[in-house]
Amino acid sequence: MGEYKECVVNPEMAIGTKQVNGRGVRIESDTCCAAYLDIRMRERGSYREYVLDALPGCRVTSSVDVVEGFYKDKKNAQYFS
Repeated sequence: MGEYKECVVNPEMAIGTKQVNGRGVRIESDTCCAAYLDIRMRERGSYREYVLDALPGCRVTSSVDVVEGFYKDKKNAQYFS
């Protein structure tokens, strides 16, 4: 892999991020989890901060177990059958 270089972010990306996440939750009973599988979202970096600033109040994790627990807390057992 080549050397990582800091990227340039733009306002359209922040707008798109908000729109994509907004489509995941349309009504009160909807549940959404967004995964950002991008090296630029590493723990320290301006890109990560820029994306997270576009999604205030969202919980962030790198644990699949936390995501599974999130859904189990939100949905009843019938949802998974």
